[in-house]
Amino acid sequence: MSITKMDIQNYIKEGRYDITDCTVEDFFIKDNKEVDNAYWENSIFTIIGDVVSTTFKAAGSVVDYIGTGKGENLKSVKIEVDKIASDVYMKEMKNWKQEVKVATSEGKDEFGNDQPGVATDKIELKKNESINIAIDAIDGTTLTALGLPGAESICAVGKGFRAFPDLQAYSILADAKVMDKLDFTSLPEVALEKNLQLIADGLGKRVDQLVMVTHGYESKKHHQTMIDRMRALGVTVVIPEPVTIEVPYTIGACLETYEIDGIIGVFGLPEVAINSILTRMINPDKAYGFRIVGNEILKRPEQNTLDGIFDLSSEEEKVVNGLGLDKNLIYNYDNIVSGSECIFACAAVTDDPMLGLNGMKKERDSLIVEGLIALPFGNVFKVRIAFKNKTM
Repeated sequence: MSITKMDIQNYIKEGRYDITDCTVEDFFIKDNKEVDNAYWENSIFTIIGDVVSTTFKAAGSVVDYIGTGKGENLKSVKIEVDKIASDVYMKEMKNWKQEVKVATSEGKDEFGNDQPGVATDKIELKKNESINIAIDAIDGTTLTALGLPGAESICAVGKGFRAFPDLQAYSILADAKVMDKLDFTSLPEVALEKNLQLIADGLGKRVDQLVMVTHGYESKKHHQTMIDRMRALGVTVVIPEPVTIEVPYTIGACLETYEIDGIIGVFGLPEVAINSILTRMINPDKAYGFRIVGNEILKRPEQNTLDGIFDLSSEEEKVVNGLGLDKNLIYNYDNIVSGSECIFACAAVTDDPMLGLNGMKKERDSLIVEGLIALPFGNVFKVRIAFKNKTM
């Protein structure tokens, strides 16, 4: 059997009296693989409704803060947005059908300063078989505070999901068949031409035909040299501003209907882990590879190269080692989660024109939230939930 839209809808509405309406539509169904009933009865899928409703509630909790952070209060609004949404996650997860541990959570701003986040749990290192979650309660606090498109609440759940600290990751999204050939050891600018050629070869293209997404340099200049070199090679470079939200570009790279060939650059480690799960579920022919990077570079916003990204501070080294991680290892889906049973969910805080999601809006006594849920084998559904406004 395969999971259906009605199944998803029933999971979400079950026992939730604060939901007045819920609709589920196909967003992208790759092959809708038929599997045994026992697969979808796996314990992780019993929390589909919990994952979706909590993610959508976290997004909905900040509706009154959208566009209120202009001027000197931008920072304080961003902090409040993160705190409110994180508190929703922590409160709601106490009532889930089964225990899910928080393996990684976004808790730093774009300069490496502490922000409120969902508290992480201690994950067993040697025999990690628990169901764990990675969360970014609001991916795009700046976008939320300024009322700009693209802000989302995102999470991914998987059995044995590895714990990662809130650091950075040098990441490449490309065809899975070239992933083991890519150079993650040399500095990104040094390995750039080789890596772009491998990405192009995997797609049967020339380098000057590639469309690559990378991190912007409006607030920090670290990627400027990489961007200039890609453009010199004829690559079309997509630079989301003022901040990069990976989910729509990850989906864009995985679906043939979007003209995105890959993603390269340094991004938040929790978000990269989440997007690695998303990629495998949508299109196993694509993959993220990533290497752990410290936050020290965030303190040098005027630096226009990625030089020094692999140099972790002594405290960062201690945290990485304490989690059983290797700063020199290249991570991907296969070594961050066990098996294929995973769930991804995102809820649009503000409009996401790339994914065709409307930002939250109030209608009479309801709050309408739209988003996506992705399940294994290319099952991606668009979800629209109406919450009783007084419950948010």
